[in-house]
Amino acid sequence: MHPIALRSLLLPVAVVFLSACSPSTPPDEATTTRVKAFKTMLNTFEPLGLMVRDKQPFDPAEAKALATRLQQEARLPFEHFGTPPNGPSKSKPEIWQRPADFDNERDLFYRRVDVLAQAAARPDASPATLKPDFGRVAESCKSCHDRFRLETAR
Repeated sequence: MHPIALRSLLLPVAVVFLSACSPSTPPDEATTTRVKAFKTMLNTFEPLGLMVRDKQPFDPAEAKALATRLQQEARLPFEHFGTPPNGPSKSKPEIWQRPADFDNERDLFYRRVDVLAQAAARPDASPATLKPDFGRVAESCKSCHDRFRLETAR
């Protein structure tokens, strides 16, 4: 067999064998979608935080746009907590064992994001006026993570 043809066959064979050696189960679709939605939300929240904390120049129109986008994105990850994950996940089982507690955390987060978006839409929006509401949203994230998120996937 020609050396180039042999090499072109070895790569796919190696990939198949190495993938079979993987000890972890791939995450299920709901977990993957949820993680992507949380990352999207974080990519909106962080730039707003830079402006609110005076780490970046404050642009009222951009702050309003980011807060409005955050309000739209905030609900997306929570649509994918229907059933416990089948693969690796940082979600604690308490999400499904104590759904009322989880729903309360989620609903508080929604309310706080809504308040932040309303504050950012005001004509007098500034880092000083947005900082308390931004902080409450961040507190909601931390509270939910403390109660319902593992440090590493199980």
